[in-house]
Amino acid sequence: MEVGWNKGSVWSGFLIGLAGWINLSVGGGILGAVLFAIGLLAVVWFGSSLYTGKAGSWEFRYYAVWRDIGRLGLVIVGNVIGCLIISQIAAASGTIKAETLSVILSSRESSTAMTTIARGIGCGFLMELAVWGWREKGSVLGIFLAVPGFILAGFYHSIADAFYYLVSPSSTYLIPWLLTVLGNFIGCNLRRFICYY
Repeated sequence: MEVGWNKGSVWSGFLIGLAGWINLSVGGGILGAVLFAIGLLAVVWFGSSLYTGKAGSWEFRYYAVWRDIGRLGLVIVGNVIGCLIISQIAAASGTIKAETLSVILSSRESSTAMTTIARGIGCGFLMELAVWGWREKGSVLGIFLAVPGFILAGFYHSIADAFYYLVSPSSTYLIPWLLTVLGNFIGCNLRRFICYY
């Protein structure tokens, strides 16, 4: 697996943060969920490194497993840096609807550890389907179904959540975020765990 921290991972975080910004600016709901797909669409078009895309294509190399985990971790770091950059722009824009952000953050605060992991798994599975459809079939249909699907179902995306947490200066959500990262990883790999081909 030749991935790690690079400008591509920062760019991916920026793009997903942009999608989160759009979602917050239009007040969420169905419109926000559909428009959020712009973020993942841009990521696959640019071919940049997004955690929920790389986690599903990770090659399990028994002789280098810790190095591979470290490289995947560097993708997350780059994604979060990108989210941090755009969160500052979004916060200064005056376009974010505070009530929409409050609803999103409240759902994270009220979730138990198992709920957070489960919702991360649901999102990870849908993201893997969307990215697989693009990678293997050249189709964006999965993106325009899976992205609104995970948002409207109330699933958690670790990089989108990083943006939401960073745009709200009073929020401290490290443990729930890490649980979402874990859930996303499991969800992105369900296909391989259950039916490898």
